[in-house]
Amino acid sequence: MLPQTQFEEFGAEITTLLLEQIKEALQDDPSLDTVMAAAADPDSMLRSIAAKFKDYTLQDGLLLYQGRIVVPDEPEIKQQLLSHFHDSPGSGHQGRVRTLELINRHYYWLAMKFQVNCYVKSCEICQRNKGHVQHFALKLLSVPAGPWEDVSYDFIVKLPKCRGNDSILVVVDCFSKMAHFIPCKETATAEDIAQLFLEHVWKLHGTPKQTVSDRGPTFNSIFLRALYKALHIAPRYSTAYHPQSNGQAEIKNQWLEAYLRPFINHRQSDWVDWLPLAEFAHNAKSKATGKSPFEIVYGLSPMISPVLEPTGSPAADDRAKQLADTIQEVQASIKWAQERYKQADKGKQPPEFAPGGKVWLLASNTTSHWPNKKLDHKQYGPFSVLERIGSHTHYLALPGTMMIHDVFHVSLFTAYKSDAEFKRHFTPPSPVIIAEGEVEYQVDKFVDWAVEDGIWKYRVRWKGYAPHEDTWEPAKNL
Repeated sequence: MLPQTQFEEFGAEITTLLLEQIKEALQDDPSLDTVMAAAADPDSMLRSIAAKFKDYTLQDGLLLYQGRIVVPDEPEIKQQLLSHFHDSPGSGHQGRVRTLELINRHYYWLAMKFQVNCYVKSCEICQRNKGHVQHFALKLLSVPAGPWEDVSYDFIVKLPKCRGNDSILVVVDCFSKMAHFIPCKETATAEDIAQLFLEHVWKLHGTPKQTVSDRGPTFNSIFLRALYKALHIAPRYSTAYHPQSNGQAEIKNQWLEAYLRPFINHRQSDWVDWLPLAEFAHNAKSKATGKSPFEIVYGLSPMISPVLEPTGSPAADDRAKQLADTIQEVQASIKWAQERYKQADKGKQPPEFAPGGKVWLLASNTTSHWPNKKLDHKQYGPFSVLERIGSHTHYLALPGTMMIHDVFHVSLFTAYKSDAEFKRHFTPPSPVIIAEGEVEYQVDKFVDWAVEDGIWKYRVRWKGYAPHEDTWEPAKNL
């Protein structure tokens, strides 16, 4: 089960209280006086002024612009909205474009795009967990005809055991980009995978016309080939040495791992609990198509939290035409996105890092005390640059817990973006590396004790960790 505090964060309610704060702040924002007056009584205004503000209306004490709630110039309110639509598990620490799209559905304020860009760019959790962006040439697939006709499969394997599972089956619709994240075992047979497909995918979307999958023992099995044949599915396996041909699922794998890192507990033992939230967050937006997978498949996007419902919703008899227009628009968007991806293999010159500045250090070549490397932070730090040595190497100021050489190549660095504007409090991660691979944790207090098979054990609250991460430890370990 998710800890209650984390579940509350998922809701991260846009509460009635916040809407009341917006109403009060509207009255105290002099820059909106004319707009409020024009929206309240447009007939009393000069025709030119009324025409200028024709897109503004008043509803239940809130000012709306084209059906979206106008947010007054109150930093605290804006920061609450930014936190809700970026930091909460329901939003999943998405990038700038996706965060802006989520806020823009229901809210409006001047310079929103600039503030969203600054907020996301300076988020330490995103910087720590998303790491380098790797560029590579992609082998592009044909544009699908509609939702859930072309499906891509892949696995994330060798995860810490959670409820008997150690892997995730990732199933992606190549058209809408909708994904399903299904916990499973790495040892799952073809029959097991077929059953998971029926339970989680087929019952919702029917039988795909074509699949793309890794050429591994699971998908190469005689049983699954026979199943595809019986269902009239034509398997297309990834060509040798070109795993990008199954790039749809591989990209989702990377997205899912990045989503899980900020939210799972330190022991990485609750990742299964986060999969439904991750799936919702993923399916609520799409960069390639410009529309959310929910909107493409079902014709609407579900609300993350209750807000004032905008007026002027499409009539029911327009839904079919709207969906048809969406299908055509998505096909065009996929073609446009594929043209952009053709530029993905262009190299870049390494950036410059001056002494005194801060950088993130790529974690791929270091050893940490996290149970599983896959769900560990992608970057450690931030660390201060002490000195530049030559053209591409630098000294870093490392903490005493990291018993490694302190000179690194510039290719392992990412520039640190400070949070000077929003002044958020980010909880620093626990020590990265301890000498000779031994990990030490500091005891905060003993919560309980018991005797089991003649051995004294204590329930330990670790310093810097939440109550749900308490562990039972034998006395000899303390």
